[in-house]
Amino acid sequence: MDRAHKQSPALAEHLRRKLGPELREAFDDAALIGWLPYSVDVKMAEGVMEREGTEGLRSFVMGNVEEAKKAPVFRPIIDGSLRLFGASPTTILRIAPKLWGLAYQDVLTLDVSSDAEGTDYTFSARGVCDEMLNSKAAHIVLRAQCHLAFQLLGTAGEVGLPQVNAAERRIDVTIAWAK
Repeated sequence: MDRAHKQSPALAEHLRRKLGPELREAFDDAALIGWLPYSVDVKMAEGVMEREGTEGLRSFVMGNVEEAKKAPVFRPIIDGSLRLFGASPTTILRIAPKLWGLAYQDVLTLDVSSDAEGTDYTFSARGVCDEMLNSKAAHIVLRAQCHLAFQLLGTAGEVGLPQVNAAERRIDVTIAWAK
């Protein structure tokens, strides 16, 4: 909520109303437990999108990702992996499922696969919860989070649109590093 307030006090007030008392309480408790229930995260994303639009949500998420990279729970994994395995797509793909598992619990299982050339990769989210399957805002957040890989490596690339398969409770996102 601090980031929302910094961006716009009106946005923060909109999110407080959107969350309602029960979700607001879960959000306030998140500081104690270190993570938000995914339903709260989705409500926040939907609230930002309602108020700021798709690009505003993407910008908000990228700011959150920047802050999260510095968090004590993530920083050692990111720094250690980059030092140990080098700044490469393979390293990012190796740590992505671990980072996702730390940030969100009981939302999905994340797998990563690559094409034969090793330039195009697919993040496959399996066992996806209803909130993620049914929320356009959640899909925008997922795509923005995939852009983190390029930021970490200081490189460029493309992130495809999430491909939702509701029947299989699966979402695939393809990312391609610039050649």
